Amino acid sequence: GYVSVISAGEILVNAEDESDLVDAAGALSVGSTVGAGATVVTLVYNKAVHAKLDAQYAKAAGAVSVLANSDDDVFLLAVSFGASGTVGVAGNVNVLVFNSSIEAAVGSVHEAASVTVNADSRANLYNIAASGSVSGTVSVTAVAVVTYFENETLAYVIGGSEDAHTVIGSENKKISGAVTIEATSTEMVTADAAGISGSGTVGVNGAFDVIVTQFTTKAFTGNYVDIYASGDLTVQADDSFDVYAVVAGIAIGGAGAGIGAITLVDVSYSTVEASIGANNTVEAANVIIEAMNDRNVLGVTANVAGAAAGIAVTVTVVLVGNKMTQDAHDGIYGEVSTDPEKQDEGGINPEKQVQG
Repeated sequence: GYVSVISAGEILVNAEDESDLVDAAGALSVGSTVGAGATVVTLVYNKAVHAKLDAQYAKAAGAVSVLANSDDDVFLLAVSFGASGTVGVAGNVNVLVFNSSIEAAVGSVHEAASVTVNADSRANLYNIAASGSVSGTVSVTAVAVVTYFENETLAYVIGGSEDAHTVIGSENKKISGAVTIEATSTEMVTADAAGISGSGTVGVNGAFDVIVTQFTTKAFTGNYVDIYASGDLTVQADDSFDVYAVVAGIAIGGAGAGIGAITLVDVSYSTVEASIGANNTVEAANVIIEAMNDRNVLGVTANVAGAAAGIAVTVTVVLVGNKMTQDAHDGIYGEVSTDPEKQDEGGINPEKQVQG
């Protein structure tokens, strides 16, 4: 239905969440003949933090602010150890799945001192597993770490229709100050696996680490939006992510064989976009449209195998990709003018949008 919000002061819509999650497991086994220790740890977490002012009419003497904020720290830790006089076995399986959606959105605001739409997310994920086994004859260690992290951070003006545009201010009553649409995200992921096996005859070690990350950060206006501001219009998307992976293995067999195999697969994908939608009209002191992405990806593997026969195999695959679009001034015919007659129809030429 029709939503109208009128305030003699300011209008504030605020959604916040802060999460600290710790999941830890340990296993220890010591036997005269067979010692076997193993852990299986799984954490699946989904969250949504959404702030919306989806109004057909909003009016405030002060500022209109729509804010969504998320802050997460997640720890998945596992340690196992097996020891015996004959056979020692130790293993870990860690699976971490984390999905988050952070969204701030505003509809029509007819009058206000300023308009701010801000979505901000920060997440730190730690997925760490270590195993060790010692025996007199056969020692076997296996570690598997799997991490999937998907994060979406959106800040936007809700689009209208050809017959009913979404309006921020008006030609006769502009927003007094600035209109700011900003999406900011910061992610850090570390997934580490380590295993050691030692025996008098045969030592076998295997470590497997898979990381898949997908980050989307967008600040934009929908289609059929009219913005009139005495101050600046800023549409900005900024993402910074760090991904670290360390896989290490040691396999020692005295008189027989030491066999070590480790695998690291790291796939990181990010989309960062700042844009003005189709059929928009913009009047502002300055128009700033900016998309920024800062990426740091580090993968380290170390594999040692020693015995009368030592075999060490290491496989590393790292894929980093991104899709960034920035509809800046050259995505508009000429320069944005405060004179509507100098603007092209719709305010934006979609065919001239920049992708890089």
